[in-house]
Amino acid sequence: MANLTKKNFIFFSKDGYTYDKSNKLTNNMQLFGTGKGENIIEAFEDFKKNLDLDNIGLGEDGYYLRQVFDQTVINAQAVGQWSQLQEGMQYGFIYGLYDAILDGRETDLCRTLDGKIYRLDSPFWQKHYPPNHFKCRSRVTALSEEDMENYGYSVEIGIPDREPQKGFINNIGENNIKERKRYVNQK
Repeated sequence: MANLTKKNFIFFSKDGYTYDKSNKLTNNMQLFGTGKGENIIEAFEDFKKNLDLDNIGLGEDGYYLRQVFDQTVINAQAVGQWSQLQEGMQYGFIYGLYDAILDGRETDLCRTLDGKIYRLDSPFWQKHYPPNHFKCRSRVTALSEEDMENYGYSVEIGIPDREPQKGFINNIGENNIKERKRYVNQK
């Protein structure tokens, strides 16, 4: 999670944000990753304990830090899910169903993509694998050929014109896998 976390803290940085501040946040995020918090609010409070909030430059009330924290958790979950989806392909789960939470707080993009099914090796997932915007709650559900037949699902053809929010036009899970492979090959 260190590479992912460091990239997220740098990505969400404000002007004048230094690499040193990024490292402090990264190190603290790694400490957080030990699983001490029972829920996200407790986890965030545990995460903040070792930070000098007055000097880190992320807002007086910690709001901006909370945004960084929440998005980092969302991104880490997306990376883990992508790894599971890739592993499932060897067992016949070769399709992905875009599953958005439709509760009136979803974006137009997620509402449009909800229920769409593409092969997991489709170029669609290179641009539209969630998260597709800040605080994106969408997921991908793996489906097999048998699932497709049993439920009468069909695979989408073509890629939608709508783009994810700026800064989210990539597959964070695939990027993480590529980085890990590159790291291993360097050793």
